[in-house]
Amino acid sequence: MSPSYDAAAWNRLAKWLSGHATRCGVVCMASGRTTTTERLAHRAVAYQAYQVEDYATALAAWQKISLHDMSNEDLLAAANTAQAAGNGAARDRWLQQAEKRGLGSNALYWWLHAQRYIPGQPELALNDLTRSINIAPSANAYVARATIYRQRHNVPAAVSDLRAALELEPNNSNTQAALGYALWDSGDIAQVAGNARTGA
Repeated sequence: MSPSYDAAAWNRLAKWLSGHATRCGVVCMASGRTTTTERLAHRAVAYQAYQVEDYATALAAWQKISLHDMSNEDLLAAANTAQAAGNGAARDRWLQQAEKRGLGSNALYWWLHAQRYIPGQPELALNDLTRSINIAPSANAYVARATIYRQRHNVPAAVSDLRAALELEPNNSNTQAALGYALWDSGDIAQVAGNARTGA
């Protein structure tokens, strides 16, 4: 399989390998080296474990794959997994490699880069989140930027970003609640009550 395949292709491979895992493990151990099949298995496990929110297993699988064998998509997926697993050092190592490969025009890269500066350097985080949004708006980036705006008492900007996030993910109850709190902070109690009635 090509390293350029997307996460869905790796998920299909993981399902196929689940029926062949024992044999693959025996062959890999007997050969005493990392085989292509083993690398494919680690990659498939990483994507599949992330999908079911088993971030520790996904991170462990990514760490078994050499940087040379990772596609650009893999690097960002690995960094995103490290962020979800709370491992900033691993995230930063993969981000450094992503930077070397010239992935600075990727929205996920800048969202992950911003996480390095939260909460200690909010101005740098805001810059990175704005870059991410300018490349490809995402609810995660809007919510993260809104959180910083709210902490800095820029409630109108926070409300604007939370509304933008809800346009992208209208059923996200966490973002709905965050918007309610931001509107409450702004003193717009009527808007909070209206949102509670409409579920938005």
